[in-house]
Amino acid sequence: MSDSNKEIKIGILISYITMIIGIISQFIVTPILLRIIGNNEYGLYTLVLSVVNYLNLFNFGLGNAYIRFYYKLLKKDDKSKIYSLNSTFFLIFFIGGILTTFVCLFIFFNPEIILKAKSDIQIIIKVKKLILIMSILVFTTFLNIVFNCYLTAKEKFIYQNGLSLVRAILTPILTIVIVIAGYGINGIAISNIIVAIIILVFSVYYCIKKINMKFSIKFLKLKVLKEIGAFSSFIFLQMIMDQILWNIDLLLLSKYSTLEEVARYSIAGQFNAYYMLIASNISKVFITKINKIIFSSEIKEKNIELEKLMVRIGRSQIYVLGFVFISFILLGRQFIFIWLGKNYIETYYISITLMGAVTLPAVQVIGQEVERAKNKQKFMCFIGIILAIANIFISIPLIKIYGGIGAAIGTAIVFIIGFIIIRNLFYKYSLNLNVLKILKDIYKVIPILIIFYLLGDIILKFFVINSVIKLMIIGILLTIIYLIIIWFFSFNKEEKQIFGNMLKYFRRR
Repeated sequence: MSDSNKEIKIGILISYITMIIGIISQFIVTPILLRIIGNNEYGLYTLVLSVVNYLNLFNFGLGNAYIRFYYKLLKKDDKSKIYSLNSTFFLIFFIGGILTTFVCLFIFFNPEIILKAKSDIQIIIKVKKLILIMSILVFTTFLNIVFNCYLTAKEKFIYQNGLSLVRAILTPILTIVIVIAGYGINGIAISNIIVAIIILVFSVYYCIKKINMKFSIKFLKLKVLKEIGAFSSFIFLQMIMDQILWNIDLLLLSKYSTLEEVARYSIAGQFNAYYMLIASNISKVFITKINKIIFSSEIKEKNIELEKLMVRIGRSQIYVLGFVFISFILLGRQFIFIWLGKNYIETYYISITLMGAVTLPAVQVIGQEVERAKNKQKFMCFIGIILAIANIFISIPLIKIYGGIGAAIGTAIVFIIGFIIIRNLFYKYSLNLNVLKILKDIYKVIPILIIFYLLGDIILKFFVINSVIKLMIIGILLTIIYLIIIWFFSFNKEEKQIFGNMLKYFRRR
């Protein structure tokens, strides 16, 4: 196994371990926090967090730009310009961090921007404190972006995802300790800051000392900066779209509904975020491979290679995402009832709505990386912005009638129009990809998923799930049934070999 393949395979494995730990810790920590700080306080924290997520826009989408231009310079073997690239991007992200701090200060002095007009004075004070603390977190995160990008460019996925694993383990432990110590919702933010600083220190040390990351006092020329700016501007627009799509609902709910609805929706949002993370964990380690294919002078039929990659990764993703989605449909309601109680059952329906809308686009998420690597993201960025704005106007009346579920329906409508229908047409006519062949090869799995759902539904008719133990037993039973079905009726020869190699790897461990 080559070093690159080893980094990719082990990196993906670590990322999934990280995700599983993150999900488990979320399930443990969330009910503890709800009991300690209450529904309103938790809703307040998630509201501020959604606002802070908007501040990440100040990285201007330059992370992907760094990878693209790193490989362009590497192809020319121009080390001095790579050093200048590092310096330029560090300065840009540092300035971005400063800008976020000023925005946080503005919100600190004008908290009514995110709160109802007649909010309680105690709520206003809590929001002001929290936004000030969170500004430190955002600034620290910005400083780490260039080092994280360098790790990706050098394909150091084991170390990079290892740091994410450390974050997943440390954050919930510190959160519980600090919150119990009496710091309330501020303790959640403080724990994240401590972990972010630790990650930054280890990233800087490894990049500079171990993989020879260097900086230059010379910055990139204006011509190159304009090229980077042109490339990044559309990714930046895409980021704005993503933020509006996934965070605006919380702000709208805080304006037109209650903090309890915000809390319910935010938990559904966490389910959906983990769901999409499953897809991105695979796709992000192939960013460098996609750029290599596109910039390689040796590969003649680039689109054919990209289509093969999209099918291979897409099938892997639909096996995993399909299993998670169907399992959640079957067991999610009982799980939420056991986990959080009957007051949060609405979270199940919100989650199903969001996860259902993103499933097919998530399976094809690698196509978005192809889009960026080819520098053809302009059209979809503009479409995304239009749809994100439309989401606001669609969601407001739905929220007033249906609350959190209304917000989810509005987002789902926009997502289906933009990222299932329009994006696939774009892949066909702009990227010249054989979309029908890609979809046909990937979605051959769907009948198997339907069979799995029907079998699961029949099995559940014979059980009453009222405890975690029973839930786990049924979950294990469904997993075994699913693996048997896909092994005998869906896996091709290559997929069986990959799955077999994974089992051999775990046996050796």
